[in-house]
Amino acid sequence: MVKKHGFTVNVIGLFIIGFLVLGLTCPLFAAKLPDLKVSITAPAKTAPGADISEHVKIVVRNIGNLPAKGTDSGGNGYMVDIVLAKSGNLPVKLATFSETFKDGALLRGGRVSRTKTLRPGRKASYTIGAAIPANTPPGRYCLGVIVDPGNTIKELRENNNVAIHWIQIGEPAPKRFLLNFPDAYLVHVPETGTIQVSAQNKVISYGGGWEVRKLKSYLYHFRRDNWQDFYWKVNTSRKKVYLVREGTFGQLGGTDEIAAIEVDVVGSPANPTRFLLRFSDSYLVHIPVTKTTQIAAQKKVISYGQKWQVQQLKPYLYHVKRKGWQGFYWKVNTSRKKVYLVSEGTFGQLGGTEEGTTIQVEVVE
Repeated sequence: MVKKHGFTVNVIGLFIIGFLVLGLTCPLFAAKLPDLKVSITAPAKTAPGADISEHVKIVVRNIGNLPAKGTDSGGNGYMVDIVLAKSGNLPVKLATFSETFKDGALLRGGRVSRTKTLRPGRKASYTIGAAIPANTPPGRYCLGVIVDPGNTIKELRENNNVAIHWIQIGEPAPKRFLLNFPDAYLVHVPETGTIQVSAQNKVISYGGGWEVRKLKSYLYHFRRDNWQDFYWKVNTSRKKVYLVREGTFGQLGGTDEIAAIEVDVVGSPANPTRFLLRFSDSYLVHIPVTKTTQIAAQKKVISYGQKWQVQQLKPYLYHVKRKGWQGFYWKVNTSRKKVYLVSEGTFGQLGGTEEGTTIQVEVVE
C-alpha cells in the first residue's frame, strides 16, 4: 500500500489493470485466436415449397489474428448451417434436418461441409441449400445462418457466429380489408316502417338500430342510434338527400348540405309507397386481428356487423356471410383482390360452386 494526499493506492491493482489494458490495445499482449463472423443476404419474401438457394449468399470472415481452419485442410474445421425459425434467438449448435417445417430445423442442402481455411482478414463466400418446406405456414420467419455450429474452432469471440434475415413466407394477413359495393342501397317502406340495406342482391342489414321520422308525406329524417349531432334528411319529391347538422331530429331546421346519394321512388314522389337511397360510397370493412366488422356508407357507419360471421381459412382467404344467409356466402381472396359468391359449399371449408362478383377489394397491409 502507498498513501499519498490521503488516498490509498493499490500498486498491485494498478499493475493488473495496466496489464489488461495492454492486452486489449497492444498486439504484443492480445490473445492469438481466429474469430469467425458470418453474414447473409436473401430475398425479402418467398413461397412455401420454393427453393431460394441461388438467391442466398453467405459470407464468412475471419476478423481474428490466427487462421481459421476449414475442412479443406483435413480433419476438423468450421462448417456453416442455415435454418428456418420462428424467432431470431438461435443456438450455436449443429442443426437437425427436417423434410417438413420444424422450428429451427436445417433446410434441405443447408449445410456447407467443405469450407476454406481463412487467414486473418480474409473472407469466403458460399452457396447453400435453402429449400423452404412445402408445409410451412404463411408468416414471417427468421432465416438464420450459423458458422462453426459444432464449436470446433476456438475463437476470440463466440457471440458473432450467427446472422439472421427476416423473410415473409406466403402472403401476409392484411391489417384490414374493405369490400367496396358498387350497388348498395337502403330501402324504406313508409307504411310498415321497415328498412333494409342490400348489396349484390343480398340483404346486408335488416335495419336494426335505425330511426326514421316522417315530417311530411315527402320528407323524412333518418339516423342510426349511434349517430351524434347529424342525420339525413330525405326529400322524395326533389329526390335529394341532405346531411343535416345543428338541427333537431324530427323537426324542421338545421344546417344541411347535399349528400351524394341518389333517391329512387316507387309510387308518387309526393307520397311514395317505398323509396331507395342508392349510395355512391359504401363498403364492408373487416379487421382480422380484432375480428371486427363494420358497414359504412357516405363515410358514416350504418351497421356494426354484430350479425356478420367471418371465417379465416388462410392469411389471404376468408369466408364472409350475414347471419340468416342460407345456402350461400362470400369468399374473399385478399391476394387476388377478388370476391366470389359461393353456393353448395360449407362455410369455413374449401369447396363449393363459385361465381365472380362486382365487389372490389381494397387491402391495407
